[in-house]
Amino acid sequence: MNYEVRNLLYRCINPLLLEEGIYFIVRRFLFSLQYRYLPSRWYYPKNVRGQFRKLPPLPEGGLGGVGGQAHNPSSPPLEKGREMVLKLAVGFLEYEGEPDWQKQFDDPEQTMSLHRWHWLIYEDMDIAQGIALIRSWLTEMGAVPKGVAGTTYTTGERIVNALLFLAPYPRPLPQGEREIQGNSPPLLGGVRGGGQKIPEDIRDALREMAYHVARHLEYHGTRGTGNHVVNNARALFFAGQMLKVKELSDLALVIIKEALPWLVTKEGFLREESSHYHLLFTRWIMEMYELAKTTDHYEMEIFLAPWVKQLAAQCWFFLVQDKQGGWQIPLVGDISPDCTPEWLLHYLVPCIFPYKPDTEEQGMQAYRESGWFRLNHGVHTLFWHIPQACMIHRASHGHADACSFVFFASGVLVVIDPGRPTYKASDPLHIYSGGVSAHTSLTIDSFGPFPYDRAQKLPAFYQKREVFTQWQKTGDQFVFSISHTGFLRIQGDMIKHTRHFKVRCNRPAFEVDDELYGTRAHAVETFFHFASGIEGIHSQHSTGVYKTISDWTCPAYGVMIPSLTTKVSCETIFPCTMTHRFSW
Repeated sequence: MNYEVRNLLYRCINPLLLEEGIYFIVRRFLFSLQYRYLPSRWYYPKNVRGQFRKLPPLPEGGLGGVGGQAHNPSSPPLEKGREMVLKLAVGFLEYEGEPDWQKQFDDPEQTMSLHRWHWLIYEDMDIAQGIALIRSWLTEMGAVPKGVAGTTYTTGERIVNALLFLAPYPRPLPQGEREIQGNSPPLLGGVRGGGQKIPEDIRDALREMAYHVARHLEYHGTRGTGNHVVNNARALFFAGQMLKVKELSDLALVIIKEALPWLVTKEGFLREESSHYHLLFTRWIMEMYELAKTTDHYEMEIFLAPWVKQLAAQCWFFLVQDKQGGWQIPLVGDISPDCTPEWLLHYLVPCIFPYKPDTEEQGMQAYRESGWFRLNHGVHTLFWHIPQACMIHRASHGHADACSFVFFASGVLVVIDPGRPTYKASDPLHIYSGGVSAHTSLTIDSFGPFPYDRAQKLPAFYQKREVFTQWQKTGDQFVFSISHTGFLRIQGDMIKHTRHFKVRCNRPAFEVDDELYGTRAHAVETFFHFASGIEGIHSQHSTGVYKTISDWTCPAYGVMIPSLTTKVSCETIFPCTMTHRFSW
């Protein structure tokens, strides 16, 4: 039995908590039945459902014979005898002639990436080659195939990537050729030519895909609805504006107006607790905004303008410049398989330059309601994320990163968040990478500061906690402190915890002090994860036995590179204070 579930059962000896636990189980069971058996339209908000009903019917004949036009004389067949590649979530698919569109991979995200068509815009693909690939795919798969290739999100990505590639606007520049061009974001273009007309057979197929998205919007109630509905709206808006179906654009506008106020915090962050997903989400909104301006959709443009400003400004919260002048971000939370952080930064940074702060703010930037904290102290930059109680039982891309941190020294990553190598829930790497031991945090009797494993299946009263943060600068030393009551859930003791982070200006060192309050003996394990290439690390620990472990980190989804982890273990009686000092 899972240790959190076992601890919950001990807690439920209290009759009041038992009653609340039974109520939670019944509600969760009913929710699971709804999710499994009710159509997605059952969850549509009233105004979204009303706008959906205004969609005109698809023209009879559906695709208008896409398969028969797959090798239209105006579209040269795919070149044979030459090895080609398509970019996938991880690595590339090699092929000669026509790709194997039915290919299945062990990781479903890898399979879905083949059908999302990001390979069309990953680099500067020839227009004729791209159209031939699209027609080849449609001939083999049909506009809306069954299985993972036909999921709403995958279909929406397919629509947008196709229209970014085929758009009658200048096309995005490939990596390595894009320059920062002031107030000319290359979201819908750069300096390469566009202007071609979208072929009718492909236009018909994309229209059918858009209707499929509209019929299967990813609303799943307050618990299960997340950023995907905005991705759905993005696909509908691109299809509506570029394929001239006004009702699709109208539906997209209604969805966006309904979703953004609860998906974005008042402080301007995507609420889903991932730095990479915040940038990805900002990309979606900025693409819609630029398309609205380009196609004179004034209502969408006016509505999105303040959201673009807020989201883009908070992208700069995450950006750290390296020694070569490039940009990087702390990879806190999940890493999307849609595009690598490197590709996304190449694509997005030129677009958000108009929203860059005039100067880099020294000291602490604190956004308590969103759970994000950044410290600039001399040459050091540190990030903290505190999972928010409001996200309990809601769609999130967050990890068990309470009391963890990411540390940059002179633009070099030192202390890391290892990232996410896979979304396969059954994979041990998936379970480990989101858990406490994969973060620079600690466990008491195997419990992390807040529940993570099976947290969606644990009642809210069990996950209740309070968090307090404060900071102080004395001379060249900065101290950031996090106090919380998350360990109070552990049956048999009243444990409270305060963690102090101490850094000195421009010194290659840091100190972490853990103050633990209670009355009994407990097993404590503390973890410190260091980036690949950091050498000469020296450590001092006030108590416990420490060892260095070979570990890994993920700079992108599915990519694992070696790293080192220091693990400190001890059994001690509370109260106590544990001090850990590192230098390099």
